[in-house]
Amino acid sequence: MTHQGSAAQSIRWLTLKRPHNLSSAEVEALAVVRQVIPDLAVAYDFKEAFYRIYDDPIKESAMRAFEAWENSLPDELDGFRSLAKTVHNHYDDIFAYWDSPSRITNAYTDGLNGLTKVANRMGRGYSYEIIRAKMLYAKYARRVGSGVRIAEKTGSSETVEYGPHIPTLVEIAESGGLD
Repeated sequence: MTHQGSAAQSIRWLTLKRPHNLSSAEVEALAVVRQVIPDLAVAYDFKEAFYRIYDDPIKESAMRAFEAWENSLPDELDGFRSLAKTVHNHYDDIFAYWDSPSRITNAYTDGLNGLTKVANRMGRGYSYEIIRAKMLYAKYARRVGSGVRIAEKTGSSETVEYGPHIPTLVEIAESGGLD
């Protein structure tokens, strides 16, 4: 990779991080990026403003924050307008996040669906539905308690079973043993 390519990659990873996860050196590097590439700084700030919507503990407040975020988007940020359209297309499902006592997103499900699609493409004569069922209900891939989190309201530890253990599914798929 060229020096210019590695610098672009470094800037990319830097701007993907949340501010609270930046090291002091990364904070300084981000300040330089802000000065040198002001358009990127604007995009970074809108990305962070969007993420902060999910930090809001109150659903109605988060909904208002989304509306304010969308209304403040500059015309040149087409990618964010596309994101706003996606939010509108799935508005009720997205804002149902605040209705869950454990604040669980569907990221796990999306990851599992991605693995299922890969297994389907690798093919073994099964339909997508059969492969999905095998992945969801395979006893050897389930690990109860694979998700442990601190309950927001009580402060106590709770065990959450999201479904099959993805690392185990990957291991099974790599060994060709999903049959």
